[in-house]
Amino acid sequence: MKRTLYITSLLFVISLLNQCAKEAAPTGGPKDFDPPMVLAEVPANHSINFASKKAKIYFDEFVSLKNLQEELLISPPFKRKPKFIVKGKRLIITFLDTLPKDKTVNLNFYNSIVDVNEANALKNYQYVFSTGPVIDTSFIDGRLLNARTGKPMEKELVFVYEKFNDSIVSQKLPSYIARTNKDGIFVVNNLGRGPYKLFALIDKNRTNLFDQPNEQIAFNTDSIYPSIEWTTMLDTIKLIDSIDVANKDTLYRDSLIVKKVQVSKLKPFQLRVFTEDFKKHYLSNSTRERKYLISLGFSRDIDTIGYKINLISPLSNKTQWYKEQMVGKDSALIWITDSTLYNTDSIYCSVTYPFTDTSDNVVFKTDSIYFLYDFGELANADTAMVLSNNLRKNKLDIDTLFEIKFSEPLLSYDSEKLYLKIKPDTAFIEHPYEIELADDKLSMIVKFKQDVLSSYIFIADSAAFKGIFNNVNDSLAMKYQYFQFEDYGNLIVNIDTVPKHSIFKLYNKSGKLVRSLKPARKGTIEFRQLPPNEYNLKVLIDANENGIWDTGNYYEKKQPELVIAFPGAIPIKKNWDTEQNWQLIRELKLYD
Repeated sequence: MKRTLYITSLLFVISLLNQCAKEAAPTGGPKDFDPPMVLAEVPANHSINFASKKAKIYFDEFVSLKNLQEELLISPPFKRKPKFIVKGKRLIITFLDTLPKDKTVNLNFYNSIVDVNEANALKNYQYVFSTGPVIDTSFIDGRLLNARTGKPMEKELVFVYEKFNDSIVSQKLPSYIARTNKDGIFVVNNLGRGPYKLFALIDKNRTNLFDQPNEQIAFNTDSIYPSIEWTTMLDTIKLIDSIDVANKDTLYRDSLIVKKVQVSKLKPFQLRVFTEDFKKHYLSNSTRERKYLISLGFSRDIDTIGYKINLISPLSNKTQWYKEQMVGKDSALIWITDSTLYNTDSIYCSVTYPFTDTSDNVVFKTDSIYFLYDFGELANADTAMVLSNNLRKNKLDIDTLFEIKFSEPLLSYDSEKLYLKIKPDTAFIEHPYEIELADDKLSMIVKFKQDVLSSYIFIADSAAFKGIFNNVNDSLAMKYQYFQFEDYGNLIVNIDTVPKHSIFKLYNKSGKLVRSLKPARKGTIEFRQLPPNEYNLKVLIDANENGIWDTGNYYEKKQPELVIAFPGAIPIKKNWDTEQNWQLIRELKLYD
């Protein structure tokens, strides 16, 4: 009896363990370099009249899903994404949303399906089905570029709509969707005959809707009718020719194969992404980092609108208490000239400035602001006139004038305490010069006859410069030489056309504009005496000839001005001519 009970209990435990067993990936063995392979799909891939609530994908090894949220792209997009569960070597897809009627659906997993052991990705796997009687096979392709820089945009969304009212992009999900690759190239697959509307969105809030004014967009104004045809292409594959066992070597031979592929009859679309001029008027900053200086910043240019600043306390009846200096078109420096004011730790002012209200009307708004100053923390910076210059590594660029900048507007200077000396050979000797003071009194140019082979020293004795707040400089000697011609490189670009209204712009590695040229005819453009650096070259088609790039407007059907970027960075080495060829005619044809 006891033996019978023991056997029965053992069988029960074995049965229970079998019921609870889970599929698990094997461990050990050689390193796996191969991605998973699909063995079967239920329902089959490219099924028609699809009505199932589930789909199952079977693989040859254990798999997992990696970065599915970022990688997966479903076209047409669903309001409720399917549920994805991995069980060993199976992927089970459960559709939670109602499937679209008579549509071809594409689930593109990109690189999200990986094997368990080594995370080898099954690249660009797509599960496709149609809820109607046919699989749509047309497509729209093109390239997505940053309109301002001309550079491709990676991993951004391109939308296709079946309706054409302008507001559709902010009210309804797109009919189809695609994502760009590292070169900005996109392909919207499984389309019908059309017509379609093409749109791109840098979707900040992941709604697939153009519902934020600062979201970047691109659009095509024409109705698109996809048109494809079959063509033959030659491809090369490698076949094993022989195996040398003794030397552990394998010889291969190339073999040509002919395959039929679908190509579009339409030219690839060039979509240029921009942000509309949505920015509202407001006061962006108001600070007092120095005791006698108030800084005001505005969100937009105010040079044609203006602003006002009035003193509330102390000295509320004071009117002539500051000097204004505009910095660009959107910033103002308020230099406080009354010592009674700038020696107090709190100045109370009203600032009246342009402001965009909730109805998008520009009105004038007045804020009352306390400008505070901590004499304990900040006062040390306000006890001396600080001088700076435009030297680079204690050298001055050829054909550049020596400039001295002041930390506050200059009240006066003593020429008897200023010296310019030149060292043409072994000793410094005095050198004649002239001073040209800037209108804002914050800088001056030292003009003299240049000798690029000599060394120079500019000496300012103590109290040579006096600012409007009676601060003076400490003694200072600025020694420098000129860069030599061999310290520079030259860029020579051969262009096959000069587009109308074009401006060629050269930027350094940090994005700073270095040079601009307006060539009169095709041939060669030259940028000479460039400091060694990496440069980027662009051409702006300045249609309105205002000298700057202008953005677009979706609802006004206005495209941004065209910018074409030279492919790749251009390294410039010292004492070296770098020559490049740029086939602009070919690139311009893409935008015809």
